[in-house]
Amino acid sequence: MKQEISQTSYIHKIHQLVHLAEINFLVCQKVYKDYLNEKGRHENTFFVLTANNAFNESLSVLQTLICSTEKNDLKIKPALEKVIENDKTSLVPVDPKIESQFTESITKDYPYLGESTFYGYKSFLLQANEPDNHLGAVMADIRRKKRVESGLADFQELKTKFEKFSFHKIRHHQVGHKHQDLKEPAGSADLLFQDSYIDNLGEIIKDLKIKTYFWFDFSFGNPNYSMLDSLDEVLKKS
Repeated sequence: MKQEISQTSYIHKIHQLVHLAEINFLVCQKVYKDYLNEKGRHENTFFVLTANNAFNESLSVLQTLICSTEKNDLKIKPALEKVIENDKTSLVPVDPKIESQFTESITKDYPYLGESTFYGYKSFLLQANEPDNHLGAVMADIRRKKRVESGLADFQELKTKFEKFSFHKIRHHQVGHKHQDLKEPAGSADLLFQDSYIDNLGEIIKDLKIKTYFWFDFSFGNPNYSMLDSLDEVLKKS
């Protein structure tokens, strides 16, 4: 029982870090998209610093979850390995076509994946004679099958993509404050990220959210979304 509680706590902490990575990215994205992209707004160094710090915090969390080799860090892979091992004996048959359609629908509909969206999938997830209340069980069976059969390969795909985007260079230049082209050594209040970096980080966040839904049954909601409304009000007044 002690080991089970420990594993549950470990996964819960991973979920919290996924929320943290996502909300920091969304804060950065909103400031860049709704404020800094307008001519002259980049002179407001407070918002530049806020957005860049949020970007770097999101990146730092992702680096730990996906790539860390430190013994005491919270990492996705060892937790996923234990979940897969526990689920191997409880798989039920799932039509590969239904599994594929379910995955494709989630990818297409992200980030609008609330209860009504999932309910709309019943047309292809449920048989004609199955009641609606079986929908959750069908989706759970698909998640279990997918993580057991391809979970570790999907994790490696995410890790490879994260490393391919060369985010470590940003950490070197901005977190380390070593970029020779910065006006000041501190720099992160003077330098704007290229749009491609924001887009690439958004792609990683999306991939992480979808994959952790299948790996750990994580929900798509985030308890911190209200921060974006508060931020929106501040940006409108600036």
